[in-house]
Amino acid sequence: MERKTVLRIIYYNLVLVVLVGLDLALPGNIKKTGQLESIYSVQRKYGSGRRPSYVKRDLVSFTDGEIFLLGKFPKIDLERKAYISVVQSPIFSNTQEIVILENKQNVYVGFFSNMPVASVFLVSTLLTLINCFNDKKIFQIGLVFSTMAISIISIIYIFYF
Repeated sequence: MERKTVLRIIYYNLVLVVLVGLDLALPGNIKKTGQLESIYSVQRKYGSGRRPSYVKRDLVSFTDGEIFLLGKFPKIDLERKAYISVVQSPIFSNTQEIVILENKQNVYVGFFSNMPVASVFLVSTLLTLINCFNDKKIFQIGLVFSTMAISIISIIYIFYF
C-alpha cells in the first residue's frame, strides 16, 4: 500500500480509538440512584425469516420501572431492593458501572469489562501505533485487520450499548 493510504487508515483508527478512549477515561455521570428490582438477561428475536437472529441482552431494572442495558452480567449477587447507582459514560451514555451504596462497592459492567473485547481493541490499537513508525508489509496487513476490529468494536460500543 502507498504510505498516503496507510496514513489515512491510521488516522481513521486513531479517531475512533480517541473517541472511545475519552469516553472510558472521563469520569462517568451518576444517571440513576434507587432501589434495585432485578438484574436479568433477555433473549430477543430479530427477523421473521426461516432463520431469525437472536440477541442476548443483560439488563438492570429499578423498582420504578427504569431499565438500563449492561455490557456484562455482574458476577456478584445483589439483593432485591438494595440501593444502587448506575454510572454512565459522559459522551455516549453507556452504562459503565453499578455502585452498591450500602457497602460502597463498584461493579464494572461496561462493554469493555469483557476481556476478549478489551484485548482485541488493545491489540488493534497497538498495531495501529506500530504502523505509525514501521513500514513493513506484515504490519500493514495487521493494520487492515485492526481497522476492521476497531471499527466493529467502536460501532457496537457507540450505537448498541
